Amino acid sequence: MKQPRWTAHGLRALAAALLIAGSAAAQPDAAAQADVAWQAHDYATARPLYAALAADPANHVAQYRYSVILDAGYGARRDPEAAMRYRRQAAEGGNADAQTNLGYMLSWGDGVPKDLPAGIGWLEKAVAQGSIGATYTLAVARRVFLNDPAGAFPLMLKAAEAGDADAISDIAILYRDGVGTAKDPAAYVRWLKRGAARDSSGRRALIAQAYANGEGVPRDMMKAYAWVLMAEDRVSPEGRNLVTAQTTPDQKAAAKAFADRCIASNYVDCD
Repeated sequence: MKQPRWTAHGLRALAAALLIAGSAAAQPDAAAQADVAWQAHDYATARPLYAALAADPANHVAQYRYSVILDAGYGARRDPEAAMRYRRQAAEGGNADAQTNLGYMLSWGDGVPKDLPAGIGWLEKAVAQGSIGATYTLAVARRVFLNDPAGAFPLMLKAAEAGDADAISDIAILYRDGVGTAKDPAAYVRWLKRGAARDSSGRRALIAQAYANGEGVPRDMMKAYAWVLMAEDRVSPEGRNLVTAQTTPDQKAAAKAFADRCIASNYVDCD
């Protein structure tokens, strides 16, 4: 069998074809490497990779992530102007994270001149794509800037039901105070409990207070004391002393067992 004879033109065409194939194979590898570095917060590695990937007009994920890196100065100096160009490009391409970020910046005037209508518009685009972060941010913007608590409440509830930690804290307070909805003390305590695993806002101390006062739940000093134990230093000394003084030794022992069970279940088995 005769071997094929390659002309100079044919060899150049073959080399070009192999180069194209090699580039196509390398592109997913670069994206995967960039994503791994991003997840590991290794921005020095991610920065040049995303810089190359973001040059593709259709790669809106890379554009958004590169904008974050540029804005924060991860891996090298900050470049807010370039960050905004890539952020807008990603947002206009339909990236929900970029739309949320841009919407927040414009609504709050964070690093850019404030433009509330434009900010609200971008947030609404991200909400339409199912972004929970945008749903929470839009709820806050509607309540704070548009003085529209009734319009903000269903957005906040949607974000809370999806598990957004900030929304879970906020929706509890909205139910307690009747902002955008009717006051509902039982829902207030229920949402406090749902967010009890993350206690940055002192939810457990508020639950202890609710049981001590019979607010939204039947008054129960054993459970009040249990939640005081779980709240640790988030309860004031005065509050701790008040609950302790009204709790019997038997209730204290039961409260310790209750708290241990609740903590072991990651604050799920707490009723």
